[in-house]
Amino acid sequence: MKNILICISTLNIGGAEKQAIEDANMLCEDFKVYMLTFQDGPMRDLLDKKVKLFVIPKTGYLDAVRKLNTIISENNIDLLHAHLYAPMVLSALAGQLKGKPVIWNFHSHAFENSLKAKWLHKFTARLTSVKKILFPAKELIQYYENEGYGFSNNKLQVAFNSGQQRQETGTEPSNLKEEKLSIGYIGRLVELKRVDYLVELAEYLTGNGLSNFSIDIVGDGPELTQLTKTVEDKKLDGCITFHGFQSNTLAFFSRFDIFTLPSREEVLSLSLIDAGLSGLPAVAFRVGGNGDIIIDGETGFLVDTKEQFFSRVTELVKNPELRARVGEDAKRECYRKFSPEARKTYLLNLYALYI
Repeated sequence: MKNILICISTLNIGGAEKQAIEDANMLCEDFKVYMLTFQDGPMRDLLDKKVKLFVIPKTGYLDAVRKLNTIISENNIDLLHAHLYAPMVLSALAGQLKGKPVIWNFHSHAFENSLKAKWLHKFTARLTSVKKILFPAKELIQYYENEGYGFSNNKLQVAFNSGQQRQETGTEPSNLKEEKLSIGYIGRLVELKRVDYLVELAEYLTGNGLSNFSIDIVGDGPELTQLTKTVEDKKLDGCITFHGFQSNTLAFFSRFDIFTLPSREEVLSLSLIDAGLSGLPAVAFRVGGNGDIIIDGETGFLVDTKEQFFSRVTELVKNPELRARVGEDAKRECYRKFSPEARKTYLLNLYALYI
């Protein structure tokens, strides 16, 4: 059995961290899987017990490479799969020194990278140890090309993230429940997610005579305090509920009737994928990789303005037949592209090229 080392910066809450853990857990059936991180965090609890975890504080790049080389040697690591900036750089250097193949996995733009960081990324990407550079959306490849990173085209591939659902379930459609229709959001409560749009959405719906709905917001972040205050000031607490951070988000997807994603920036949203896998019609903005997930008008709706966002959600609220049709189409398309099985098959085929 081959040995795989998955590297991630932290085990704090985040999409990249979640995908790295999902990969580690599902690859346990075919490999001996190890995971390395520089900082422990709450997502450690989601890691399969068969995965051996190393936590090494990153006091400096040379020291981290030395520790990584030791882990590679002592555990006979055959391949490294690195997520995010520091693990990518360190794995490339260690892989070069130890003669091990390395896969890089981007998850976001590089808005905060310094010129020094950009140079180091460009340099290590050219090392022969780095075999493939994976991006979760076509838009992200274009971004790095436009930013002048100069990555070799024969190393670049689109590798979609996966959702949590592992098999289709025949659950009763949520629009048949004798309760308020649930409009859901799952994600961080930070400015770029524009969750305040959901507060305005509640005002819009009630202002148009609609009352049999609830907006359920799952997640935590620095915007929570202000959002809660705004909801109280506008007396909307009867139709908006903040559920905080939840580890079992699938339970919420099964309760939602509509999924909303008002973000002004996304790469490839795991929540939007999970919504599709759960058979939910979704409304999201035409940014980042949202167009890789939603076929506009068929498996959901992509919008360009807040007004369009409100209009599309209202249309779904009023039309249960539309919700059912779009949701079924979303489930079928998302299982084809974003199921864990699809992700696992892709990784197995990729790894087989090098080990």
